[in-house]
Amino acid sequence: MIKQPTFEETRKFIINLLEAKENKASLLVFPELCIYPQWLHLLGYFSHQNKINIVAGLKNLIINNEFKNLLISLHTFYDNKYHKNTISFVREKNFYSYDEKKWCSDNNIILNDVKSPKYYLIENNDILYADYMCFEITDIFSRGIFKNYVDVISIPMLNKDTDYFNNIIYSLSRDLSTCVITSNSASWGNSSIILPKPSNEKILSEFKGGYNQYCVFSKVPINQLKEFNLNFNYRIPHNIFKKHSANTIFKKS
Repeated sequence: MIKQPTFEETRKFIINLLEAKENKASLLVFPELCIYPQWLHLLGYFSHQNKINIVAGLKNLIINNEFKNLLISLHTFYDNKYHKNTISFVREKNFYSYDEKKWCSDNNIILNDVKSPKYYLIENNDILYADYMCFEITDIFSRGIFKNYVDVISIPMLNKDTDYFNNIIYSLSRDLSTCVITSNSASWGNSSIILPKPSNEKILSEFKGGYNQYCVFSKVPINQLKEFNLNFNYRIPHNIFKKHSANTIFKKS
């Protein structure tokens, strides 16, 4: 069962892509369960042509009565001959939420947990990216596997419990000394860009609400954060980013 997107849904989706191009975005993060499979060719073409990395949740698929929730990420780069390329990653959600399990059970749909959870660490233009899908970050082990490495974490979400997830996201950014970008339904909020800074400065961007589908863009000082992490010295006073948590030693890629 694969639902077809309406003309209006497709029109709004294209507008979002054009907004990203006009704002010269380098990374575009969509919510969980957001992208129709029918849009994938357009999404790939757009990412490749405009050199914009994209992370998004695919609309849930029910194939042969089996439920699948997939995360997709597209990363563009130039090879050593300066040819433009795009590499795509697709993986199943490692940990399904209890609401997903209940819905599948109530509707007699098969949902199999992933037996061997996997995550990807992607290096692109000297920046290290990792992606999680909403409920996955409630697993304390999964949150820590990229400690000392990752620069940007993207989290497509579809989550109503924003207070609980806010606490996790703030901790994730602080503990890993990384930028965390979340994208959630506008009606629930919690779409944000969080930096490992003092409490009154850690939220670079946070938004919710409105009846229209929209994108918000911010400039992220990622190179400044990388420099801080790679050359951190506790003897030197800093007031830009928070000092590292225990057992943090960033590795040069």
